[in-house]
Amino acid sequence: MLRIGEFSRLGNVSVKALRYYDQLGLLKPAQIHGRTGYRFYALDQLPRLHRILALKDLGFPLEQIATLLAEGLPATQLRGMLRMRRAEVVRQVEETKALLDRVEARLALIEQEGRSPAYEVLLKKAANCRIAYLADILPSYHEAGLLVDRLFDSLSSLFRKNCIPIAGSRMALYYEETTEGIPVEVAFPLKQALPSLGPARVRNLPGREIACVVVAGQWNRIAEAYAAILRWIDLNGYRVDGPTREIYLEFCQDDSSRHVIEIQFPVAKRWKGREGTVESKIVTLDAFQVVGMLYQGKNEHEEISRMWQNFMPRMEEIKHFTNALGEVSFGICYTPQEPIEPGDFHYIAALPVSELTDIPEGMVGKEIPAQTYAMVEAHGIGEIGQAYDFIIKQWLPTSGYQAVNAPDFELYPESFRDNGKDPLYIYFPIQKRE
Repeated sequence: MLRIGEFSRLGNVSVKALRYYDQLGLLKPAQIHGRTGYRFYALDQLPRLHRILALKDLGFPLEQIATLLAEGLPATQLRGMLRMRRAEVVRQVEETKALLDRVEARLALIEQEGRSPAYEVLLKKAANCRIAYLADILPSYHEAGLLVDRLFDSLSSLFRKNCIPIAGSRMALYYEETTEGIPVEVAFPLKQALPSLGPARVRNLPGREIACVVVAGQWNRIAEAYAAILRWIDLNGYRVDGPTREIYLEFCQDDSSRHVIEIQFPVAKRWKGREGTVESKIVTLDAFQVVGMLYQGKNEHEEISRMWQNFMPRMEEIKHFTNALGEVSFGICYTPQEPIEPGDFHYIAALPVSELTDIPEGMVGKEIPAQTYAMVEAHGIGEIGQAYDFIIKQWLPTSGYQAVNAPDFELYPESFRDNGKDPLYIYFPIQKRE
């Protein structure tokens, strides 16, 4: 038997910690002297102590460690707890990385301008709200003031006439410029759900992550504030992802020097991928055929991942495999003509074949028509969603192309392993914009 001090030195843990583990029931002494109260530990308790310390090093709180050490804990529950811990660590790493990015961007901004920024940009979450609004088209930003004021006057009159309480500050939303002009909405937030009010419409304004800056009194410097927030968005790796909002926190009709306006830009993180800047290539493929296992649904419970696990051992059953496209496999995605439920899609985990015959039981065949695609390289399954977002939200709007109602797919080289380094390729069907 070892006294508590000897055991603590052997286990590289403090006496205070051993007493606390005893209190929690994690590691009881093998023996307590009845008269003196001295604690004694056995050498065969060291493996349990090491397990406690190893789990503590992984970041598990002691209360969870007690559960993890419990006898008879199912392997599924143990894996679940470890996966939850992994997800928590990933989130913490991402938050720390985002903080580091903001510090680096701040340094870059100071180095560019040689001084501290004139406007402080804040990243925050705007909550959902119901708004009543009027919409119009501005001929130019130069003429925005008078038209926006008239729209606000009309909307204010509707609120007074109908005795509608206002839930917050007036706001204006500016959309991307079109050939007709600049679409704008002026709005008031509502305290309760209401039907449309004559010319005014009612809708939900969704909550968004926003980059914002406050301009107080300096109405003639609002363009500078816009430039500052756009520079911040670019330096911090974001992109504009929705209409610009101006929230008039304090609005004085007769004295613009007393205005307090919050400028808000809805933003989304700009994706660069693990291997650096992402680029889209335009490629054209001839028609090809595939055979594989079919899934229909919304993939709400990772059914596609499980289908791949079932499909891979059965690949050798597929006849007429062809390597005309290389040693590859496909994840083909398309909308069925008659979905079982709204939002359902078809997904085929498949191999390329030279003909659609001798299809194994439980599998299907499909021909993919000749098509032009935007092709993006991703690294790991976790980047697939980001790759699609990049094509649809960043590349497509300024590319001169538009989406086509045709299958899109993932192409997996034979060497692909989901290690975050091996590439896979996303093919998104496109055509020249009309």
